[in-house]
Amino acid sequence: MLRSYNTMMSLPGGPSDQVQAAAIAGQHLRACRRSRGLSLRTAAQLAGLSSSFLSMVENGQRTLSRWSDALALASALRMSPQDILGETVLAALGEADPVAAAIPAVRLAIAIPGRVHSTPPLEQLNAQVDHLIDLADQRRYHLVLKELPTALTALTQAARDRDVSRRESLRLQIRFYGFVCARVLLETRYVDLAGVAVDRLEHLAHEVGDPVQIAIAGYWRVSLTMALESYKNVVQTAQQVAAALPMGRHGESEHVVLGSLHLVSAYAEATERQDAEAMALLGIATEHFARNTAPTLRRHLCRVCDTDVNRLEVLGLLGRYDEAIRTGGNITLPPGSTCATAAIHHTVMACCLSQFRHRGADAVRHLTAAEQSTPGRLRFSLLAKQAVADLLTTEPQGQIGRELRGLAYHNGLIPRAKDATVT
Repeated sequence: MLRSYNTMMSLPGGPSDQVQAAAIAGQHLRACRRSRGLSLRTAAQLAGLSSSFLSMVENGQRTLSRWSDALALASALRMSPQDILGETVLAALGEADPVAAAIPAVRLAIAIPGRVHSTPPLEQLNAQVDHLIDLADQRRYHLVLKELPTALTALTQAARDRDVSRRESLRLQIRFYGFVCARVLLETRYVDLAGVAVDRLEHLAHEVGDPVQIAIAGYWRVSLTMALESYKNVVQTAQQVAAALPMGRHGESEHVVLGSLHLVSAYAEATERQDAEAMALLGIATEHFARNTAPTLRRHLCRVCDTDVNRLEVLGLLGRYDEAIRTGGNITLPPGSTCATAAIHHTVMACCLSQFRHRGADAVRHLTAAEQSTPGRLRFSLLAKQAVADLLTTEPQGQIGRELRGLAYHNGLIPRAKDATVT
C-alpha cells in the first residue's frame, strides 16, 4: 500500500480521534516553539517552511507529513523530533531514523551543555558511562545518542563542581568523549560532531598528561582523518601518535593502541590500493594485537577484534576479491564474537561477491546476514552501499531482487520512490 502525504490518515483511531490528535500535537508544538522564544515566522524560516503552513500545523488544521520537515523543525527548535511530535506521530511518518532523530538534541548538548540541580556521585556517573559503552559495543547507536545529552550535562556539571576530584572527573570525561562520543559519531557518519568530541578529548588527555590516554586521543584523531578520506594524512598522523609513546617495554594498553594505529593505516593504504604497504602494516598490527591478553580496550577502539576479519577487510579494499572470498569462506567466528565482527565479515563478503555477476544471490545472502547481526546499521556502511550499487546494476529479478531492494530501502542505502497520495 502506498503511503499518504497526509499523516492524519495514518494516525491511530477514527477520523474524530485523528483530528483531536492533530490538535493536541499542534498545541504541543506551539508550546515548544514559545519555550525557545521564537516567533512563528522565525521558526518557519529556520526550518525552511512557510509561516502559513506552520500556523495550520499548530492549529491542528494540517500535520507534519514528511520526515524531512519534522527533522528540519526539530533542528530549528534545537530539540529532538520525539520532544516536539511524540513517538506516535513519528511512527506514522514511516521513515523515522532514530539516529537522525537524536542528533538535534546531541548538537544542542555539545554546543550548550545544560545544568542539573545537583552533581551525581562519581560512582553513578561511572556506571552511566559504562552503560553507554556497553550499548556502543552492541552497536545500539540510537540508544547511545538518545542518552548522550543527559550524560554530557551531568559530566560537565561534575567538572565544574569543586567537591569532585578534578583528576577523576577528567579521566571519566576522557572515556566518555573517546569510547562514546567520538566512536559513535564516527560510526554514524556525523563527522562534524565527532571532530568536536576529538578536540575536547585531546585537550582533556593532555591535561591529565598520561601518554596512553594521549595516544588513545591521537587514535581517534587518526580515525577522524580516515572518515574525512584524507588517506595520506592518516598514515602520517598515525606515525606521529605512535612515535609519541614512550620507548621501551610496552604494556598491553600500548600494544592495543599501536595495533589499532597500524590497522587504520593499513585500511588507508588499502583504500589507495598500495598493496605492499597495506599488508605490511596489517602484519605489524597483528603482531601488536597478539601481545594483548585483555581485549576490552581493543573492543572499544576497533570495530573488529578478529585478525582474520581484519585481513578480509584489507583484501577487499585492495580489490583482491577472489582471495578475499576464499579467506572469508574459511573464517569461522568463535563463540562470543561481537555482532559488529559478524556484520563486517558478511558486509565485506557481500561487497566482494557483488563484483561477480553469477554470485549475486550469495552477496544478497551475506547482506541479509549482516542486517540480522546489527539491524538497521547497514546504512552507515560504505561497503554495504557499494555492494548494493554494484548488485543493482545487474537488475536482479525475482526473490533476490525483492530481498535486495527491501533491504536497501529499509537501511536508506537507495532513495525511496516518491510517495503517492492515497485517494
